[in-house]
Amino acid sequence: MELQLSGPTAVVVGDAAPFTATVRPISTTLPVTLTWVVDEQPTQQAVLTTTLTQTVSFTWAAPGVKGLSVTAENG
Repeated sequence: MELQLSGPTAVVVGDAAPFTATVRPISTTLPVTLTWVVDEQPTQQAVLTTTLTQTVSFTWAAPGVKGLSVTAENG
């Protein structure tokens, strides 16, 4: 299983920034659990049961470099 992440590389403070995680290959067996860990944001977890894609938006109140990671698990 592979995870592709897309989204902006720069964001204006206070503006929502959408990021999309897509699980590949298309034949991946559902469910898949995505865990989003993002600086200055609460950890988010989602269980994908009908699609292999999820889009989540984040907004930051302070400038600076932010870390974002997404993991995908299917058991």
